[in-house]
Amino acid sequence: MITLSDSTSLVSTSLDGTGTNDVAVLHHHLVRVTRALRTSGTGNLSVGTASALWTINAHGPLRMSALAERESVALPTISRLVASLEQLGYVTRTPDPEDGRARLLVATPEGADVITHARTKKAQLLGAAMERLDSQQRERVHAAIEDLADALAEEIST
Repeated sequence: MITLSDSTSLVSTSLDGTGTNDVAVLHHHLVRVTRALRTSGTGNLSVGTASALWTINAHGPLRMSALAERESVALPTISRLVASLEQLGYVTRTPDPEDGRARLLVATPEGADVITHARTKKAQLLGAAMERLDSQQRERVHAAIEDLADALAEEIST
């Protein structure tokens, strides 16, 4: 088990690169959790393609530029991801009623099914992992993640 030190030493350790780098270790564990959840249930889709489909399904219809912005990737990258999703039949392009020259990306019923399956799989995976912890550990994990998310939101907004 890794014990994280107080926030002052966390920041100074991460900035000067000396000693035990608690922030780097914490980041590593968060990446492991995120990666495990992101890749479960999406079958043959890459992480980037699955993320794009997830965003289109949740926020669509979207223009290609809006999707690129939401995904924080360049337009050529999002174009390749969308082309892959179109080829699989998970996304279609429809005319934009506000601008006849523009096209909107919409998840097909098959694409929406992929997302529904992935959500179910992720929930099952996370639930099974949490069941391996005792009730006190589950409560601590929940509280710590909620507190961390709140602190990150505050840091981002300042």
